[in-house]
Amino acid sequence: MSDSDEDPEITSGLKKDKICSLQPSSTACQQIARNLEVACNYNLHSVDCLLNIKNNQSHLGRITGEESLLAANLLPENVVVLGEIRSAHPPSETVVVIKSNIPNNFIDLKGKTFCHPGFKHDSSFSHYLLQELESKIIDLNNPECLTNVTLLERHIKTVSKFFGDSCRPGPWTQNKTEDQRLQNKYNSLCKLCNNNNCSVDYAQPFNNSLRCLLENDADIAVTSLYEATNFFNSSENNLKYKYLCKNESSSLSPCTWSSKLPDLLISERSTAKYIENYLRNNVKSSINTTIQPISISKDAVEESLKDILKLSGDEQITFLEAGSYKSLKQYVTERTTVPTNETSKQCDRTLKWCTYSDSEQEKCEWLSQAAMNWGIQPVVECRRSEGQDELSCLDDIKKETADIVVASSDYAYISLNKGLTSIAFPETDSRNLSVILAVIKADDSSISSFNDLQGKKACIPLFGGKEHLALVDSTRTLDITDDENCDYGKVLNDFVGQSCAPGVRSSFVKEVTDNVDKDKLCQQCISINITRTATYCNADEVNKYYGSKGAVDCLHDQKGDFAVITKTDIANDTDLRVICKNNTLASRNGIDVDTDCALFVLASSEVVIKTGSMKRNDIKLALYEFETWFGQNIHSPLQLFNKFNDTPDLLFLDSTPGLNFDNDLDYIKNYKDLLRRVRHCNVNGSLTIKCSMFLVFITATVLFIFNELLF
Repeated sequence: MSDSDEDPEITSGLKKDKICSLQPSSTACQQIARNLEVACNYNLHSVDCLLNIKNNQSHLGRITGEESLLAANLLPENVVVLGEIRSAHPPSETVVVIKSNIPNNFIDLKGKTFCHPGFKHDSSFSHYLLQELESKIIDLNNPECLTNVTLLERHIKTVSKFFGDSCRPGPWTQNKTEDQRLQNKYNSLCKLCNNNNCSVDYAQPFNNSLRCLLENDADIAVTSLYEATNFFNSSENNLKYKYLCKNESSSLSPCTWSSKLPDLLISERSTAKYIENYLRNNVKSSINTTIQPISISKDAVEESLKDILKLSGDEQITFLEAGSYKSLKQYVTERTTVPTNETSKQCDRTLKWCTYSDSEQEKCEWLSQAAMNWGIQPVVECRRSEGQDELSCLDDIKKETADIVVASSDYAYISLNKGLTSIAFPETDSRNLSVILAVIKADDSSISSFNDLQGKKACIPLFGGKEHLALVDSTRTLDITDDENCDYGKVLNDFVGQSCAPGVRSSFVKEVTDNVDKDKLCQQCISINITRTATYCNADEVNKYYGSKGAVDCLHDQKGDFAVITKTDIANDTDLRVICKNNTLASRNGIDVDTDCALFVLASSEVVIKTGSMKRNDIKLALYEFETWFGQNIHSPLQLFNKFNDTPDLLFLDSTPGLNFDNDLDYIKNYKDLLRRVRHCNVNGSLTIKCSMFLVFITATVLFIFNELLF
């Protein structure tokens, strides 16, 4: 943009431009806002800043090299680089050191002893960077792809077979059980570690890999350029070792394998020139220029800007060519290789994550890129479903056009009947657990127990949902409904009168509605549109009685005699009374009852895949990595369990603190037990006992006939 083309409002500073900040109410933000030129814009995390700049809602941000690599292929051309931020500290770079007598090609490394820095590092070095040499070895050997071997084990097995005794400290996976199994099975990779143990905890990983090289007279070491420079200061090491370069040449001078990009200042293209001028005028002491003023007075604005941009004392901003602003993508791709699906995919095996909104698809694509940059396998392939909710994704997984989705426990029964199963559970804050209650109007004296509900009009939040299952399971447990009928749709149908069970007509639940009178279960459902008089049975917000709040409205509108609801979805209502699971009425009105009265306390969601999926182990290992690096790592650019682009609950609920794979929490056990009873059609073991008695009878009869024949 030429000067004559500039927006006068922008260049005059009349428009208040925004700087990304994690602390918008800080003193520094207050100081820079005083001149009405700029202000802080709050961001939950760094990806938020990048998205806000893309959307022209923020106009300046500082990002790390890791963040620029993540965003390069995901942001449009309007996000540009203003300048680089560098300090006296050398950039993070990796090198490979080998013995001088080893020829300059990768194939001649076969059988050589190998020292690796391990994987217990801060976020400065991703596994992708730490495995570059190993990846060359994988490409060289092109190992066989076996469906019963995970991509992680394929990698480790190949490295173990290629190198001689080595030290490759762990953890190799965040799954501790699998990590120990792999280390025991491929223990040659631990032979050079202290006590032959890959669980060694290196205090200074890149220094320790060189110590391993020297102490074991090993052949190869992966280390950092900083440690290697010190290592080659020894004349003895200079004679004995050399650098192995990425192109299979060697040198006594450093040749780096990976070099982290510097921190950058980025802006939205239309405001870039104004922002650059603003910085030149207000952070003069931190700008790298050949002509420095004799003295620079630092005022409150400058100190505040430096605080917001996290500019330390020795860091300097070097602006790129004046007026020539490269897009972030161009800047990054000119300096490094950005992993892509095609270059990262192994064995044509991907993790197909199903999404059901454009916002989810976008977050999934950021997850996919973050996972590739970190070196996690399989590659995440984001599959946008044709539908708008989890149901369509469950159908896609059944059809094997997708592998995985996080589904609400509302769809547990549907998942089960589509042949799906849980692989992990998002842990749930106690305030967000699904507490299932059966409720009636407090002034209804005709109902005092579950027995009185037979033939009554029911308000069910969702056909096939957790409330539906809880009601049927409870009535079966109390011997009110048939405990030998495994069709939970038919059991509900036969137990209630004309009711409202939204979603019963959906094509996505056709597997469980063959024996259901859909008209009967839709009879009481209506649209929120008062001009629409016909029944409306869809499971969406247009249905007035959809969800727990809708079920309570159904009860208050006298469309139903009782409702089954999730307590956490509605406010306390003293016009209601709870029927406790022990088949008595709660001692007082309202839904504020303890969990002993609730029918169930359940997990709110589950991570589901197809039962018997050949990718199960790969998916599980990937989920462990996602949780560790993008869920628990507070410094990760992508926060998997947080809002994305100011939109909540994408891929996972924002209230998710982590994933549970062991099913050892009470609310997960309750959920699993409920589904087990659904699956095996057995509440108190009655069917098992009956079957066992029948088998005993048959066995006794056969033995009797056999004895009669003998004699």
